[in-house]
Amino acid sequence: MIFWTTSLTSMVPANATPKSRDDEWWFSTWGVEDRLWPVSTGKGVTVGLLDSGVNADLPDLRGAILPGTDATGGKSDGRTDSDDANGGHGTGMAALIAGQGSGERMAGVAPDAKILPIRVTHGQGEGGFTSSEASGIRYAADHGAKVISISVGTPTITGRYQCMPWLQEAIDYALQRDVVIVTAAGNNGHLDNPLEEPAACAGVLAVGAVDHLMNPWYRTGHHSYVTLAAPGQQVGTVLRDGRFHTGLSGTSQAAALTSGIVALVRAKFPRMTGREVVQRLIGTARDVGKPGRDEQSGFGLIRPYLALADGPTPAAANPVFSNWDQHMAKAKRPTQTPPPSVQRVGHDKAEERTSSKTPTYLLLGSSALALVAIASSAVWYRRRRKAANGRMEMHA
Repeated sequence: MIFWTTSLTSMVPANATPKSRDDEWWFSTWGVEDRLWPVSTGKGVTVGLLDSGVNADLPDLRGAILPGTDATGGKSDGRTDSDDANGGHGTGMAALIAGQGSGERMAGVAPDAKILPIRVTHGQGEGGFTSSEASGIRYAADHGAKVISISVGTPTITGRYQCMPWLQEAIDYALQRDVVIVTAAGNNGHLDNPLEEPAACAGVLAVGAVDHLMNPWYRTGHHSYVTLAAPGQQVGTVLRDGRFHTGLSGTSQAAALTSGIVALVRAKFPRMTGREVVQRLIGTARDVGKPGRDEQSGFGLIRPYLALADGPTPAAANPVFSNWDQHMAKAKRPTQTPPPSVQRVGHDKAEERTSSKTPTYLLLGSSALALVAIASSAVWYRRRRKAANGRMEMHA
């Protein structure tokens, strides 16, 4: 199916109301067009997207992609997608968040949000997490992002670090600037189910994947840090070639869609802190999977129409930030965030992609940059990664 042509695009008014595709089933699940968009479309919110870059020239993303950066040391401003091996993972995540609903009608859940693309992967399996991801997080926090979406990850080094120090410090930096960080829970729950970073890092919102019946996807990572669930199985999207690809499954999609929902909430409640936004999502979630909180879906499926409702934030547990508070207390650093009015400078080795009901998935790699201040630790880390056959993964 051709995603767009010049003649089709020319018939769509520049400010046309976004329209979802019939196969974007999560729009019906969440009532995006009739229950969410009348309340919020994400206007005024920037989402920092750490991924392979974004093809900003696609009609359904045109105007939604800001100039970003290449944290791997390249010269790109993030508005091209380097994922040659897998078709454009970053573009697919951007479309799920802020697709414009023109052409073949791929719409994102927050069409008026802006994407700040930050390239952190080369698109090939190579090494583990390096300083590019940490640099990308800091860049997003310094350039106006209110949400950071990360659908890439790698197994942690069990027994020494649950989250590499330089990565945790970058997360701390962003959280202290009132940014909500959303990560994919990982796609290896059906195998050895390793702890993964950044999902295991303190202060991030790790999201698992469910299908259209709200059952946990069998590959979704299951750990105590999984906090919420969102659609992820058979969630198609537009990739770099401009086509809508069906049969995609992964926690990447769940994280991207959650990032879009966070953008809607932050746009509706601009003075609400990130801590309260996360608590609001937890307190309004629908229990799915095993009764009560579980390690595949956390507190349950996000129900954005309740999170967007006026009224006080539900009194709910907030382990994302309570864990971060404990981490910061141990590190003897303050956890205060600036008031919302403060202006900031503006695993399996596959992605599930089939036309049948059986998915496959994307594997991409990270860059090999290292922080000078922690070079010896980084060398040890990479050697341990190599020995364990660890790899950077795109969780799609």
